[in-house]
Amino acid sequence: MSFPSHHSYLLFLLIVVIHIHVGSSFNFEIERRVMDAIEAFFGVPEDMVLILKEYRANGGFAKDLQASDRDTFGAIAHSIRQVSHVDMIYYGAEDGVFMGYNIAGWGTYREPGSSGYSFPSDVVTPENTTASTTAMLYRNTCVDRISGTPAVCAQQPNTPYIQCDNCKALELCPIVANDDPAATGTASGRTRENGEEQEEMWCYQYDIVNTSTSSLITGYIPRTYHCHDIQGQFSQTPGMIVQPDGSLGDCLYADRSTRVNRNIVGNFAYCEDSDNDCRKTFVGGYDNVDYDPRYRVWYRTTKELQRPIWSQPYPFFSSGKLGLTYSHPIYTHNDDGRKIFQGAMGVDYTFSDLNAFLNASYSNANSIVVIYEQSAPHYLVASSPGFQAAVKVSKSGMMNSPCPYEDDDVRQQQHCTITRRSVTDVDAVNDGLEARLVQAAYQSQVNANYPRGLVSVDDLTPEGTATQQAYASQSSFYSAEGDKNLDWVILVISPVTRSTTDAVKSEDSLFGIVCAIAGLGFVLCVLMLVSFLSQRKSRAIILADILFTSAFLTGCALTNLSSLTYLGDNTQTLCIVRMWCFHFLFACALSPLLVKVYRIYRLVGSTERNPSIISSTVAFAMTLPIILVQVAILTIFTVVSPPQPEDFILIVAEEDGGSVTQVVQCQHESPAFYITILTFEFALVLIGCGLALRARKVDPGFGQATELLLSMFNIAFIGIGITIITVAMNVDQQAQVVLFTMGVFWGTVYSSAVFVVPRFLQARQDVQQRRSARTPAPAVSEEAPDQDFQVIQTEARPSPPVVLSEDTGDNRGYNPSRRLSDNEDTGWSEFEHDDGVALGTRSTTSQI
Repeated sequence: MSFPSHHSYLLFLLIVVIHIHVGSSFNFEIERRVMDAIEAFFGVPEDMVLILKEYRANGGFAKDLQASDRDTFGAIAHSIRQVSHVDMIYYGAEDGVFMGYNIAGWGTYREPGSSGYSFPSDVVTPENTTASTTAMLYRNTCVDRISGTPAVCAQQPNTPYIQCDNCKALELCPIVANDDPAATGTASGRTRENGEEQEEMWCYQYDIVNTSTSSLITGYIPRTYHCHDIQGQFSQTPGMIVQPDGSLGDCLYADRSTRVNRNIVGNFAYCEDSDNDCRKTFVGGYDNVDYDPRYRVWYRTTKELQRPIWSQPYPFFSSGKLGLTYSHPIYTHNDDGRKIFQGAMGVDYTFSDLNAFLNASYSNANSIVVIYEQSAPHYLVASSPGFQAAVKVSKSGMMNSPCPYEDDDVRQQQHCTITRRSVTDVDAVNDGLEARLVQAAYQSQVNANYPRGLVSVDDLTPEGTATQQAYASQSSFYSAEGDKNLDWVILVISPVTRSTTDAVKSEDSLFGIVCAIAGLGFVLCVLMLVSFLSQRKSRAIILADILFTSAFLTGCALTNLSSLTYLGDNTQTLCIVRMWCFHFLFACALSPLLVKVYRIYRLVGSTERNPSIISSTVAFAMTLPIILVQVAILTIFTVVSPPQPEDFILIVAEEDGGSVTQVVQCQHESPAFYITILTFEFALVLIGCGLALRARKVDPGFGQATELLLSMFNIAFIGIGITIITVAMNVDQQAQVVLFTMGVFWGTVYSSAVFVVPRFLQARQDVQQRRSARTPAPAVSEEAPDQDFQVIQTEARPSPPVVLSEDTGDNRGYNPSRRLSDNEDTGWSEFEHDDGVALGTRSTTSQI
């Protein structure tokens, strides 16, 4: 709720400090666990590559990862993949060889060599021996994926391939600078970050070119997809083939009925210089594509940077899952001792393990965890509800139309594309409450500029719903170390307890207390006003400036009623009503008091030689600017920055009971309102206190300087006192309302009493004195008058004129002919100054 007094901003700042201090001890356990899981996630691909490198270094690959090591690589890669659940492990080399294993139950292999050979080429010529040999070996090794019919490996126009005159020629590897992708150099001219000279690295020379668009047909060396058995060996043995779901079955073509049975004989690199059976080169091969690792982005980037690299997250088309690629350069040394770039190992790692961790840890818990990219458009990475981070959609029609070819991989690649989903694209209709919570929490975090603490999530259930639940979100940033170049946001959404103390409702016991205090304050102020007016003809009341004192008493009575606006829920309407009621009535009550003390100051406290009188008309006009300025402030902020019911999370430390509660308060977007209203109202009080101090020595029978001093300082001390009590005791919102109501009660009733009670008692005392004065005095002999006293008979006559204003030069006294009233009981008559101000009285009877 809006802090309801002129000390509101100070109170607001102090509570914020306490909130930050208390919240700092909150245990962010979920955040730490997710951070640890992400670190472990990134460690898996690095560990897999490290195992392969160590296996190679220990001589595990007989031919140092050449084509004939395919089966060995397959066995260990298959075993690693089963343990780690990576999507795919693969290796590409500078000679074009490629081998790998995928989680979907297939392996892949490409023979070394370059595509782009002339096609057809039935005759081996001396000029094109290598190309002709390649054509003879591979042009008929492709297969139709549907029926299994042998096919010709013909390239499509404008397809990339590797071209080289001498594929064994070496050159120093060009290296892209780590800190500046635009800067290049050679391996011999680079230094490490620690200043050490980097070892020379050599690369094979070749160019990446595209096939012609003419009618000339060229061929390619196919990358073949193979079935494999439980040991990771390529196979087509019926009943022994690993299926995508992990079961065993047959190796089939895409028609799901024709068995694969391929035993192509040839002098292939797979069986060259080894004991491998050449007929197994294409065994179990059910599909093929034109693919050379050397022109693929992951391979080229690894070669350019000459260091391990991580790709940005991207969706894998085959599985539709989101993941990233980790690649690591592999080197060998020739007889001259040169360090030669041999190829790159890669790991395609989906976020399945990360999703599985989040799902296992939080799907049955109350919390929701979502990870998304920090940069726009904030793509999803992983989530505990299992939201799809990437979806296959049709290339034609609406962007969100599902891909219609779910079981046809070829048509999927032809007619569909895969797109990523951002955190704002989560389908709230299909994904239900969890999706709505994620979107609301994301928006709340953005609006709050991702604070370190908890942020309340907007209510997503209808009012009055029995299952209505409050939620809070917490965000933290994960920046991957090293070369990962990944910046993610971890968003945790948890249910919190709704505060029962952020508003005083009708069912609360404090509701009646607030009503009683506010009502009592109103009644007491009204009674004092009535009592004051009932003696309005007495000299004591007249000298108390009846007009402005009555206005002050009326304002005090109404200000008590403003406390009632703080009852009920913190709605938008009530937030505005509260702001207007208290501050407007505060100005209405304070303005006549301030003008009253200013009039006394000008009359008796001014340093001017001749004091001046401010007429009632002028004094009344002086109250208007104060009220109008207050109205202007309230109007401006009602339009520009109106108070809104805002949710925030209050965290209580574990040593104090440990709780997380959603609190609703009326807040402005910025502290500008609190600063403005505090400055204005506090300045008025300070001015009033200063003027009251200057006029404090005036005759107590005139001007009420003492009462003004007490009233002004009372208002100031009440504001400071409530602030200290509220902060020191760390009270909740209900207690703040009660304290505020008590403060208004005391401030108004006490200030009213210091004006009314003394004057009322003085008026009663004057009545008693007048009545005593009418009692006949005992007779006194003229012959022997008492020396202690004598009877002095005087006639009533006007006093000489009094110079009241030096500015006008007029001698303005009271006019006996303008008698206001004759009081038969008191024997006093009041006279009015020419400008309407009651100045004094004169006796109409003889005085002793």
